[in-house]
Amino acid sequence: MELATQRQDLLEKARLALLRLNPPSYGFADAALTEVHVALQVISVITKVHPKKYKKQITKVLQEFFKDIRTPRMRQTDNQGCYNSALIARLINDNLFHVDEFWLDEECMDCGTDNVVQIEWMGYRISWDEYDEMLSRLDELSRAGSFTIMMGILWGNVAPESIKEVWNFCNETYRWNLPEIPEIQNNCYIDISRLKRGLRKHGLQSLASLIEAFDGSIGNAFYDFDPETWMPITISENDLVVAHEAWLEVPKIRKILDEAYDILETRSDVFPLFLEAYIKSLRSRERKGKG
Repeated sequence: MELATQRQDLLEKARLALLRLNPPSYGFADAALTEVHVALQVISVITKVHPKKYKKQITKVLQEFFKDIRTPRMRQTDNQGCYNSALIARLINDNLFHVDEFWLDEECMDCGTDNVVQIEWMGYRISWDEYDEMLSRLDELSRAGSFTIMMGILWGNVAPESIKEVWNFCNETYRWNLPEIPEIQNNCYIDISRLKRGLRKHGLQSLASLIEAFDGSIGNAFYDFDPETWMPITISENDLVVAHEAWLEVPKIRKILDEAYDILETRSDVFPLFLEAYIKSLRSRERKGKG
């Protein structure tokens, strides 16, 4: 009886204490609960992919997260992030896949109202602006860097009136050993499988992966990511698992691309051999007749 009385007394004190608090708005309550829901989804995925060490991975951050759910969000003003949302981003970054460092900032993350996160992209995909910037400093490139210029010429990214000047400069400066500019027919595409076979004969197959990375077609989100057109990913269990699996492939791809750059810097015959295989891999686009 005494225990029941004590319990009733504690509940009454808790009720009175709650009545003295300013009740949160529906918007605040919804955001706070959404933030907890997002955190639980992240934790669920971490426990699946790190079943033997997830407790060590997440315990400290969770203690910080649940220490005071209400107070950090009450300090929030319009268009500002939340400390606990930044903790969620840190959990993802440290245990699942790397996110853009911008999203690790407390002022940028707010999972309560926008439960998305931007992945860290590897930066191999070449934009028009980046290519123009490289053209403006041709004499400052590495030999491997000049390979990007060659691909730009082959892909039609250099003004026709400048091609000869750019080609001749790079050929002489970066030892392409290609005095003649190749004639590339219009309306064709690269048969990437054929290109890889042609390069493999000379131990140059990694160059095929490199041009896929330039083009954003290597087949991995962290390399194919286009910051101008791709949207941040939703923090859901399925999307987190898919992104984590793609992240596990990043070291393997990075090793292949590093090998390609090493070859471009060290092998004297790499440019002629690549160009020969590249031209043989081109296929005309067939137009299907009507009917």
